[in-house]
Amino acid sequence: MQTFFHTKRRWIGCAVLLLALALMAAWIKSRTAGDVVQVSTPRHYNMLFSARGRLYWWSMINEAGICRALWHDEITADELIAVLDQDRPNFQRQESLQFRERSFAYSHVTVSVTLISALLILAPGRKQKA
Repeated sequence: MQTFFHTKRRWIGCAVLLLALALMAAWIKSRTAGDVVQVSTPRHYNMLFSARGRLYWWSMINEAGICRALWHDEITADELIAVLDQDRPNFQRQESLQFRERSFAYSHVTVSVTLISALLILAPGRKQKA
């Protein structure tokens, strides 16, 4: 057991496993509570929404040119999805905003990261030359 962590691959595997655990915690939390993080630069609004097992990213032109960062976590997942469904058509209609949206399921990323960490930790190492 003393030689188990002598390779960088296993240390990286443990770090990736911690990342997978953090993603799983965010996934579980997103089932009931919503999180919103907004970071705006002079040119763009970037917003991350976490709700119902998915992570949404919105990007649009910052017409006001105001820079700020906000984090809001006192909203339920259902309320957040209702707000997203209500605001999305308004942003999509305005061509001047150059609205972009991406989303992915936490489950896909969490399972993939967990499998990568298992491969890094459990795969047999190369035999060292004497």
